[in-house]
Amino acid sequence: MRISERVDNAVRAMAELAVSDGTPTKADTISQRHDISLKYLLDILRDLKRAELVRSKRGPDGGFTLSRPPEKISLADVFRAIA
Repeated sequence: MRISERVDNAVRAMAELAVSDGTPTKADTISQRHDISLKYLLDILRDLKRAELVRSKRGPDGGFTLSRPPEKISLADVFRAIA
């Protein structure tokens, strides 16, 4: 099965958030770790937020977190949110 670069990047971002143990992770951090354009990543995170897979928190202690436990989110959920 072939997946798009956008879906691949969304899965990588979700994996990064899954290992953060609920601590907000800044998009800039994910962008640098995975060599993804920040603007492109923010578009992906917006789609994931719209699908209620991630939450965002503003401010200096802000960032992105998963909206539910990682074991409750399937790859299919990510595919549907991005496709």
